[in-house]
Amino acid sequence: MSEMFYPSLMLLLLCSVTPSVVTAGLNDPMQPPAGYRAVDAAGSNRAADRAGWVLQSIKRGGGRDLAMIDGVLVSLGERYRGARLTKINADGVVLQRRSGRVLVLELTPGVQKQVSAEMEIRSK
Repeated sequence: MSEMFYPSLMLLLLCSVTPSVVTAGLNDPMQPPAGYRAVDAAGSNRAADRAGWVLQSIKRGGGRDLAMIDGVLVSLGERYRGARLTKINADGVVLQRRSGRVLVLELTPGVQKQVSAEMEIRSK
């Protein structure tokens, strides 16, 4: 009986340790790349650097607009770290602090959308 017990015990121990060893070096695939930061309304990201907020995703429609900021789901009109979420659009969100300062978080800062000539023709 001990001949079967020890190999089974070793297999059980190996299986319980393996997941933590395998995932130890992996990064979260939902984390935005380094350098994604908020941009304030004046185009400077100094305020965002102090806040350190990262807009990760936006969900619009279904009667409820949501923004994922630093892993926290925030609804339109709710407060996040003392700032109210006042606007959600396709590219980013706008938050307003109690002081009146406006903070804009973008999904892809520094990326400008351009309409192709083919799209302009289709829209006419």
